[in-house]
Amino acid sequence: MDVRKGDITSLLLQWKEGDDQAMERLMPLIYNQLHAIAANCLKRGPNHHDLSVTDLLHEVWFQVRGRRHVDWQDRNHFFADAARITRYFVIRHYKERNAQKRGGGRVVLTLPDPEGIVGAIHPDWPLLDDALVALEESYRESAHIVDLFYFVGLKQDEMAEVLGTSRATIKRELEFSRAWLRTYMKGRSP
Repeated sequence: MDVRKGDITSLLLQWKEGDDQAMERLMPLIYNQLHAIAANCLKRGPNHHDLSVTDLLHEVWFQVRGRRHVDWQDRNHFFADAARITRYFVIRHYKERNAQKRGGGRVVLTLPDPEGIVGAIHPDWPLLDDALVALEESYRESAHIVDLFYFVGLKQDEMAEVLGTSRATIKRELEFSRAWLRTYMKGRSP
């Protein structure tokens, strides 16, 4: 195991056990990954966003610091949780922005899909969030893999290494998730 990975897990455990300084020692180790998660999430969102990567990163950091009760098993669990926090904050931000601007409405986005996993779906953020929440309720591991792929930005080989499984399994899970999400979103689109 990489020393930094071990350090991250160790610091998460120290923080959970009451060491208030552990989070401050953790930040330099996780900053770049949290920044990448925020940038990925905004990159996959609408082009007309008014939220900066730095603002989003600070909001995620604030939320993470408030989650001392969460039992992060390791760094991967932590980053997957950070990706969900990021997604939820961005979706809430766009919902509030649209409600103020137009009295409601939908923000359409296109998910870049370099590996052809999602295909030609063009969901709006609230619908995508609903679909991912529903996927997580029924297929937790599949939702976790989608978060790692789209919001953390891991490639299939990286996910296989992180999750201790094969690339073929990751590919199957992503293909399943693609079909499931498309079906869900088609059934709920106006």
